[in-house]
Parts: sequence; C-alpha cells; structure tokens
Amino acid sequence: MQTNQEKWKRLFPNGMNVFCPFDGISATRVALDRLGIPVNNYYSSEIDKPAITIAQKNYPDTIQLGDVCDISGSDLPKIDLMVGGSPCQGFSFAGDQLAFDDPRSALFFEFERLLHEIKPTYFLLENVKMKKEFQAIISSRLNCEPIEINSALLSPQSRRRLYWTNINGIQQPKDLHLYLKHILETNTGKEYNVSQHLNDGYKGGDQLNPNYKSQGNTIHRQKVATLCAGTHGYAHGYVERPCEPRDFNPKSECHHVATATDINGHDYLKRVYADSGKSPTLNAHGGGNTEPKVLIVREKVKVRKHEVDIENLQQLLRVYKYWSKKTNKEIAEELDIPVTKVEHWFRTDSSFSIPSDDLWFELKNILGIKTDAFDKSITEFEIRDGKFDMADRVYNPEYKSPTVVASNVSKVLVDRNIPDEVVHAEVKKLLKGSKYENNFKWKWDSDGRILVMRPDGLKIQRIGRIAFPDNKSEIVTSVSQPHTTYRRLSPKECERLQTFPDDYTDGISKSQRYRCLGNSFTVDVIAHILSSMDGTIAEQPEQLEFNI
Repeated sequence: MQTNQEKWKRLFPNGMNVFCPFDGISATRVALDRLGIPVNNYYSSEIDKPAITIAQKNYPDTIQLGDVCDISGSDLPKIDLMVGGSPCQGFSFAGDQLAFDDPRSALFFEFERLLHEIKPTYFLLENVKMKKEFQAIISSRLNCEPIEINSALLSPQSRRRLYWTNINGIQQPKDLHLYLKHILETNTGKEYNVSQHLNDGYKGGDQLNPNYKSQGNTIHRQKVATLCAGTHGYAHGYVERPCEPRDFNPKSECHHVATATDINGHDYLKRVYADSGKSPTLNAHGGGNTEPKVLIVREKVKVRKHEVDIENLQQLLRVYKYWSKKTNKEIAEELDIPVTKVEHWFRTDSSFSIPSDDLWFELKNILGIKTDAFDKSITEFEIRDGKFDMADRVYNPEYKSPTVVASNVSKVLVDRNIPDEVVHAEVKKLLKGSKYENNFKWKWDSDGRILVMRPDGLKIQRIGRIAFPDNKSEIVTSVSQPHTTYRRLSPKECERLQTFPDDYTDGISKSQRYRCLGNSFTVDVIAHILSSMDGTIAEQPEQLEFNI
C-alpha cells in the first residue's frame, strides 16, 4: 500500500508551489507541514503587518508578495495549490450582510481573477456561512458547490465554514470529541482573571479603586454569600470576575453555563462557557471583552462538619417564632437582610433553608431560643477538597450526558428516556458516603429534571454538585454555592482551538494574537481537505461575466 509520503512524492516530485492570497498567519503552510507535503515555494499575499510578522517568524522562507490587488498571475510560476479565505465581514450573519457592496468582501473577485490567471492544479476558498443568494453567486463564479465543515469535529471550537474546492472526494471529518477541557492551561497567570494593579491598589472597604467610584467598582455580597467584585473600566480583568450561573442545553455544542455580571454591552460578550463543551467561534476582534470566557471553579469548598437535624430544627424555629409574636418582616429588619431569606427558615417543604452560620446566634437572640443543640451543626464547618462539577452526569450510554444545573436546588438534568433503574443507580453514586445512599427518593419535575429527596420528602441539598470520594460521614452539605468566576481564554488556548502549535503567534501583542487567530483557518480542517488530493480534479471553472 502506498504511504502518504510516497503519494506526495508522486504527485509533487519537486515539492509544491503554493500561492495563498489573504494568507494571514500562514495556516495553510502549517497544514501542509502536518500532512508531510513538501513545499518548494510558498507565495503569500498579505498586508497585515502583525500577521506577516508571525508568518515570517515561523516560516522565514515565505515569499511575501504584498497587496493581492497588485499581483498578476503572469508574475508567478506554475502553481500547484491556491488557498485563500477572502475577507468575510460583508457576508457574515454577525455583520451587516452588505455582501459584495462591502469593499472587503468584494475582494473575492480578486481571488477569482487570480484563479483564472494562475490556473492552479488545486484551489480552495474558505468563507463564513452566508445567505443562500450570496453563496450561489460565489458557487456560480467558481463552478462548484461548497462543503460545510464545522471545526468542532476536529477541535474544541464551534466554527462552521464553507469550503469551495476542486479537490474531489472530500468527506466530513471523523468527530474527535474534543472539548474545552482538553485545551485549557493549568495555570494561565493572573492577567486573564485578575488585574494586578487593582489587586495591588486595593486597601479594603467597598471600592476596588478608591479613586474610581461606580456600581461596577463596588465590592458587594451576593445572595450566595460570596464576595465578588467587578469594574467596567479595566480591560484586563478584575480582582474576581463574577458570573451568574444559568441553566443551559447540555446537548448544545457550546455549554453556555453562566453570564458575566461585570461587563456592559451585548449579550454575546457576557457568555461564559463550561469546559465540558466547545468554545464559541473565535472572531477577529482583539480585546474589548470579545475573547471566549471559561468558567473557573475553586478547588476548595466549605462544608458542614455535622449533619443538621432538619425536622427538629424546623419545629424549633416555628415554635419560637410563634412565641416571639414576630413577623418575617420584623425579623428581617432586625437582621438587616431581605425578608425573602427569612421566609425560607420557617418553611417545612422542600424550600426550607438552614439559617446561615453568621446569623444563627443573632436569630436565636431575636426569637429567644435558649438551647444550644443546633449550634455546632449550623456553625461548624471545614474546608475540604471537593469539586463543583457541572458534569456529574446521569448517563445514557447513547449520548453525552446532560449535567447538573447551576441553580441551588438538587436537580439533575437527564433524558426522560433513561430507564428508572439507571437513574436510581446514578443518583446513588452521587450520594455515596452519606446516610441517604441507600435511603432516598427521587422524582421527575415539570422541566424534565430529577429532584432528589430524603425519605421524608425534603430535598437533599447540593446533590451531585459536590463530591467527596473519601467522605464517610453524614451527608455533606455546602453552605453556599461554590465560588464560581470566569476568565478569558489565553492566546495559547486560542491557538489550540485553531489547532496551531503552542506559541505559534508569540511575538506580537496579545490583542493582535487574538485578532490574527480569529481571522485564520482551523489548521486541521484545511489539512483534512488537502489530504484528499489524489491527482484527480473537478472541472476547471470558466470565466463568467457578472455585474454587481
């Protein structure tokens, strides 16, 4: 059987002559290297200086030709491969869709002109998904229909693109099942989630920067009793970058699990993604909070040392409240907290809430409670290794499992088609080590999720959200939501999303790295398409007259 190396040597005995208009950072060259295809001459047409810097750093023998509009096909030797991605802003659904009226997208006609002048053996044009009418124009000019490939098959990034080519036999790539968790760095440094000058300047109080007062600069206490802070005025992060967890569709490619609360602007800027899914499409913007954001979960959590006797605590609180003659509103005013928080202390259903440790003794004094029977179980905690796992799954072997929702209730997203015995077994795993491991109830709720309960019908707090494999005590209950914040993806992580080698774009500013990577191809998609070159080609396009 012929090896790939033998195949390329047969097809290109002297090495390939390659021409790449709109070459950017030379992703095509990386793809050719990855396939082991020898290159004789690599001609690049690019006018962006940072992109040229990166191309020349990695491939000093690249022949830069300058502006595509100034190139004539007669200036080039016989070209084996022509690859380009003409500017897409006018076509993109994310833009104004001016199409060929946008001077950037009209550069497609320069690609077409050079294609006919050069007549390469193979050609490949990449562009965004667009309106069918625009797509039809390009297809008619190139005399071929595009294939749509999502980079998500070969990388952790959802990036749907159209590819027009005369290379025959291209199939969809095999799904490698790569997700954000596979490309995240273990330590990205503070610059992606903490602004050092804010950290250094913080002197206490409720303002991060004493010289800059605004709602965004104010440290405030959230309902989950987690201190977090945000400021709208700094581009490189915050002492803590807070986000609000949200329910999401676990079957979607990108797991949009939270919304950043420290950013103004369009919703897409605030989306925070879990590492269990794909990254959204990288764009060509640098800075301005446009980089993809990933959820950060603390490795330490605060848990109770002792189980709280819920039934007797409920009875105690209701009896002493009755004797005190105080209303929920009066108790809330004395504690200086929202009345809605107080209401949950005196309920007997699944919405009952244990009073927080910092308020317990004050609440006892207000209600006249003398017993200390609950003091330890309510106020004593320890810090343990644990995990806030948005992927503690109730499985169906046929598809990737949904995940535990980000809300405060003990619900697990699952597929209603999963057999009850499978659900029961998986919930039992989540309760391993607790007194309820072999004695619990569960039921479907109206949203198609599972509510896990004690035998008496009360919910078991935090089921599936915090796991302690070695814990053998009573059921572990977290007193607050684990500390969730977010950070930007680093340039290196974005390189991995586009399947470039690590540090490929090192040497220019970070904002330029983000921009260049967003403008580029996904290398492994290009390599997949080029791997189908076998010496056969589709019909060469004919020159057509077309007036816009």
